[in-house]
Amino acid sequence: MMLLRKKLRADIAKVFQALAALLPAVLMAIALLAAPSRADVEPAAERTQEGPLVVLDTVGFWRMHHTLEAPLIDLPDGLAPVMIKQKWMLAGTGQPADKWMAPDFDDGKWLRAPARMAGRTPFLSQLCLRGYFNVSDPAAVGKLLLDVEYRGGIIVYLNGHEISRANIQKSTAGQARPIAEPYPTEAFVPSKGWGSRDRRAGDSETQELADLRNRHLRSLQLPRDRLVKGRNVLAIELVRAPYDAILDAKKRAWARSQMYEMDFNTCELKSLRLSADSPGGIEPNAVRQPGVQVWNTNLLAADFDLDFGGQAEPLRPLQIVGCRGGSFSAKLAIGSTEPLRGPKATVSDLRSGKDGFIPAQRISVRYGLPGSAERGAYFGRGMDGYFGITRDDTRYPRPPTMLGALADEAPAEVPVYTSKEGRADLKLPGQPEPVFGAVLPIWVTVDVPHDAEAGNYSGKLTVELDGKTLTTVPVELRVADYRLPETAGASTWVELIQSPDTLAIEYELDMWSDEHFKLIERSLKFLGQVGCDSIYLPVIAQTNLGNAESMVRWIPRPDGSYDFDFTIMDRYLEAALKQMGRPQVVCFPVWEIYMGDATGYKDEYSHNERLVEARSPFAGKGPLVTILDPETGETRTDHIPIFTEPRMKAVWKKLFAELRQRMGKHKLEEAMMLGQMSDHWPSRQENEFFDEVSGKLPWVSHSHVGIPESGKYSYGSGGVPGGRRTMDLSYMKVGYFSAVFNDNMADNDPPLGTHMGWRNENINAYQPRYEAEQPSSRWRHMVELNITGHQRGMARGGADFWVVLRNRHGQRSGRIHSRYIHSAWRNLDIVWNLLEPGPKGPVATHHFEAFREGIQEAEARIAIERALADDASRAKLGKDLAERCEQFLTARTQLMLKAVTHLHLRNGAHLDSTLGPLVRQGAMSGHTWFVGSNWQDRTLMLFNLAGEVQAKLGKK
Repeated sequence: MMLLRKKLRADIAKVFQALAALLPAVLMAIALLAAPSRADVEPAAERTQEGPLVVLDTVGFWRMHHTLEAPLIDLPDGLAPVMIKQKWMLAGTGQPADKWMAPDFDDGKWLRAPARMAGRTPFLSQLCLRGYFNVSDPAAVGKLLLDVEYRGGIIVYLNGHEISRANIQKSTAGQARPIAEPYPTEAFVPSKGWGSRDRRAGDSETQELADLRNRHLRSLQLPRDRLVKGRNVLAIELVRAPYDAILDAKKRAWARSQMYEMDFNTCELKSLRLSADSPGGIEPNAVRQPGVQVWNTNLLAADFDLDFGGQAEPLRPLQIVGCRGGSFSAKLAIGSTEPLRGPKATVSDLRSGKDGFIPAQRISVRYGLPGSAERGAYFGRGMDGYFGITRDDTRYPRPPTMLGALADEAPAEVPVYTSKEGRADLKLPGQPEPVFGAVLPIWVTVDVPHDAEAGNYSGKLTVELDGKTLTTVPVELRVADYRLPETAGASTWVELIQSPDTLAIEYELDMWSDEHFKLIERSLKFLGQVGCDSIYLPVIAQTNLGNAESMVRWIPRPDGSYDFDFTIMDRYLEAALKQMGRPQVVCFPVWEIYMGDATGYKDEYSHNERLVEARSPFAGKGPLVTILDPETGETRTDHIPIFTEPRMKAVWKKLFAELRQRMGKHKLEEAMMLGQMSDHWPSRQENEFFDEVSGKLPWVSHSHVGIPESGKYSYGSGGVPGGRRTMDLSYMKVGYFSAVFNDNMADNDPPLGTHMGWRNENINAYQPRYEAEQPSSRWRHMVELNITGHQRGMARGGADFWVVLRNRHGQRSGRIHSRYIHSAWRNLDIVWNLLEPGPKGPVATHHFEAFREGIQEAEARIAIERALADDASRAKLGKDLAERCEQFLTARTQLMLKAVTHLHLRNGAHLDSTLGPLVRQGAMSGHTWFVGSNWQDRTLMLFNLAGEVQAKLGKK
């Protein structure tokens, strides 16, 4: 009876909990039934509100264009650009059209983002912003007041008419455009004084300095006679002030190649707000408004749950640029103050002219769900200050959630996202509270056939909610007359590593079950889409890859030898070959830093002591492997004898003989390599052992520094006991290596803007270490950045290495490698991923798609470079085409380098814009410029030039 009463009480409690959960929805439904539809909402003039109505605000969405140029210094002889060795830093990026402030100007290719995302760099010479708002009755609009805090000078336009300007020099000889009034010399003193070598971008400036640097346009009244019924455009132009001559006098030669301490930017937006003293006749656009909105979003601009559309902003066609044989995307977003129920999008066939046709079956529609992250959206993610990102780079009022996981199926309902206040929230004076809503990005990706006709294609995207059409948007595809290689990434080096263990944990599957292998194949398919060149088949367990088991099962025999079961390895290899094609490297991890006599050069660091201690119990023991009992089929993980035991040499020889036989069936003998070295590597004795048992297979190395031809590292500083040391690695045969540092980019303006790293005979690649939250401009250029340097491409990337481990509260807390601290590589662990967990398996991310399109652009570039580098091919191109290609590639490199850097000029550590080490740069300022720089047209130019080259060489 007592149990029955307890159960009854529990059931009653559940009923009340359910009713409580339903109550808000019921009340909302009642309110919606009582409220008029969007079309019947009362005019703005009839609404009432206490206090000023915020019409446009800093945290609202604007269209922005950045003009980048070399900073000017006001020297005694006149204005002069800074003296910097890198031409790419000095090259200008182009100005907006003359009539950019006109209300009918097409700003669809500009950056669309909160005003806080405007770039912060001394290279910014002009910042243009356009804000939209609706007016129902100009006569009913009250007093409109504009407040702006800025650096430099300002010009204000309303519907194309100049209203006011402030802090603008009346005339400046030799300057075609306005320039701001100069600042006093005191404004240029760095926050921590001259010559400080260890400053971070997070250093706060004193209030005294802020008062010197910040300028204000306070309570500027906009003329109501310039308002029009319907859409109105407020345009803001900020222009730079020159830097004081003291910066030239105080420049330092020791700060890498950057000599200047430009501690603040003389063209920068701090805040702005347009407010009305009454709500009559005007519709605000500072925060999310009631109802459903649809808005365009740039392919390279991340989408967040705090994004919203403006009622006044025009909805434009989805524009896609591509070539034959590639995959290319565009996207838009829908949002509402209420949940989005039953969203669905369908796309039609695309047609061009008389015969051009791409069926809808080659076009995928995907939906952006929570996943992935990006620096600069919200301050406070770990080492932001270290990467040149400050609180000023925060663009949202609350921590947003990135909607970067691209699911194949739309959710049944998109909820209204909410966010609690935090101590680091952006709190500008008078800032309106955010209005939360439901947001769903919709991606359209076209898989262009290799035999498609070049030209302009058109179709339409239909978006539905709850079975009813919300909107129909034109889809426009421009296909250049260039054909990509049949194999993705044919000339570039790409390595994304797949994690079977992550998938098993995420989806609660038995390791190596049929369901598990289905998800593995799904991940591997994504790797095939980017031309991944390697696979990893662990022979031992608990490596830095986070594998609990070895793919090779070890079967003990009574005589102390071993047999082997290759069932798992064979099936995995078959899946990889099916989804990826034939790899260039098949790595067999046979060694890990917890084993034997590990050699390395970083154990002396104090912050590495914990890892050294974790490895100590393994000293003198052999590797961990998966032991199989063939009678029961049961497996366990245990140590096998150490290499020095005499009987183990025959065991390992037998293993490699069987591995070679299996690889031979797939013609992969030449791809076999041993794994894996990091900042630690096998001892000379261990290397000699593996040389003998494997038939002298080369090693794979993923370290901080590359492998010099001499095989000797020069490493060390005051942080290493004993000072600088030389580490001898000449006894190791390395077949493929990647490095975090010592990578060379096209930083010194080589001919054509390239060192043609793709021609290297050695397989060497850049290892991105801190890329987890880099913006998509970095991902789009990742491979091209390296093949124009001295590297073949990029390496040691995580495919599905997302944060999968959970703490005792059920929160995601660690990646798969965190299970085995004795195998930790410290800051060489794989800490980023380009896939995310979707509802039914791994899915691509916003960054993956940028990465994929960037590889396709790199292939087009290589096609041009290959022709220019060969005398016979160059002659076939002719002088005109060859010169056009040279000019385009040089300019393209300069713009690419701008896109992937933070564009700072400060003497402090990691705060200059040289490319070494690129890994320590947060690329937000370069990214914000690039997104709004009309990059699509430059992509089309690249493909068109590559097509011309193909035609001249007869390769179409």
